[in-house]
Amino acid sequence: MGKDKELFYEVIEDGESAEDRTPMAVYPDALVPERDRAAELKKAVDAAERVRYRVRTDAHAQSMLAVLLFTCACIAACGVLIHISKNSAGVIAASVLVAAAVVAAVIVMSVITVKTKRAYYCYYARTERGVFCMNVGDGEATLLAYGTAYRITRDAFFTLDGKGYSEWLDGNGVGFVSMLGAIGRTEYDENAGLYIVDAGRVRHEVAIDDGVITEIVSIQQVQTDEVDIKTGDAKTKKNVFVKTEPTAVFAWEVPPFVKQAFEDNGVEFPDLTGL
Repeated sequence: MGKDKELFYEVIEDGESAEDRTPMAVYPDALVPERDRAAELKKAVDAAERVRYRVRTDAHAQSMLAVLLFTCACIAACGVLIHISKNSAGVIAASVLVAAAVVAAVIVMSVITVKTKRAYYCYYARTERGVFCMNVGDGEATLLAYGTAYRITRDAFFTLDGKGYSEWLDGNGVGFVSMLGAIGRTEYDENAGLYIVDAGRVRHEVAIDDGVITEIVSIQQVQTDEVDIKTGDAKTKKNVFVKTEPTAVFAWEVPPFVKQAFEDNGVEFPDLTGL
């Protein structure tokens, strides 16, 4: 004969339903599995095989603030001149300077506002050939084509490898390349509801809604032309890029100046077939 089976049973009082019973065992101290935030972010990135984001930077806001501060300083200085002027000619001259400063500030702010309203985009696609990224700004662009990055500015055209792109340029782009390279350093801000990725020279703050990455704020270190006397290295500054409005349905809009830069430097433009 086989092994004897044991019978477990519970006595239910007359009129008592199963729903009304007190559970036989309650475990108040049961552990809740900790969520794997890095896995959640990686899953969202992997799901975005083809996406375009609209990009805005904080440079325009900083410019507006600089213009405003400069205008206030001019008005304050002219106010002092008016106060200490002993004749009407001095008052008139100071008033003219104030008016000129205000007009100049209005013109500059108008130009900045127009630039702010322009639509700039960054693109990402992953195929069997590898990853293709592109971001276009005000007269500047960066492309990552299957391991090689191309940087175009108003007066330069140069290339970097994938590592250089990830460290110095992916904050301008969508950011997935540097995110995946640092996915193990993902944290989660409970208050803001954001996934935080420390990718070395760039930090990403990522918002995910129902498995879709809806917004990416990238704080990118950028090299400047200034040299640090102590280290001999180029100084860096931080630029902020806010990427919103994700869409998978878009056309690859390559500005003429980008293709012209490749042609002028004798470099074949990367193949966009299948993207």
